[in-house]
Amino acid sequence: MTTDYRSLADESLLRLIVHARPEALSELYDRYGRLVFSIAFNTVGDPASAEEITQDVFLRVWQRAAQYRAEAAKVSTWVSSIARHRAIDWLRRQGARPEGQSVAWADVSPEQEPAAEGAQQAAELAMQRQQVRAAVARLPEEQQRVLALAATDAAPGATGKLVISRDGEYGTLVADGLPALDAGHQYQVWLIRTGQHTSGGVFSVGHHGYGVIEILAPEPLGSYPSFHVTVEPSGGSPAPTGAEVLAGHL
Repeated sequence: MTTDYRSLADESLLRLIVHARPEALSELYDRYGRLVFSIAFNTVGDPASAEEITQDVFLRVWQRAAQYRAEAAKVSTWVSSIARHRAIDWLRRQGARPEGQSVAWADVSPEQEPAAEGAQQAAELAMQRQQVRAAVARLPEEQQRVLALAATDAAPGATGKLVISRDGEYGTLVADGLPALDAGHQYQVWLIRTGQHTSGGVFSVGHHGYGVIEILAPEPLGSYPSFHVTVEPSGGSPAPTGAEVLAGHL
């Protein structure tokens, strides 16, 4: 049975995120990505930095969803609080004073987004550009290595990032700009070594073209020199049969 994530309450999405359901995180991003960007932009005043903060906020949502308590705050308030603190941390790293640049907020909902025109326009631009939302599953920099996956002619607008733990034991693939598929197909990750293809799992993307998957592998990811993504029937195939959309090599 297919889950309609758009119909779920925020609290239900967080419960699914606790159980590593990336589709739930993607839906939460669609609901609050613009809100988070607006808070960040109004605090730091720079669109590129606000995008980086937005990615970091949803990384923390992914990592800390189990810490959310419904009795303490609404999900929108909890996410906004993370955004506020990450933006202030950014200012402190830059040697700036947050008091002079921050936007006041208390209990911000999507209907109560900061109204500054510049923030609204910058948020729209950021969403339209579909820049990689990869940091939602990013490990701390000192614990990771990152492999960029290149787009193919089958999906020329796609981008991919495979984030592998420094010990090579596990990783996360984040893709953006992939075409949405019909209900009968999904994207499948392949781990390739000596001509043998091992499935790393399947994932889907929404209308935004974004997808994230925790790679499942029988051996450490560092032992596979190549990684590909193909279009396959829903549930996956025992071997690649469809168009290749992303490819990368360690």
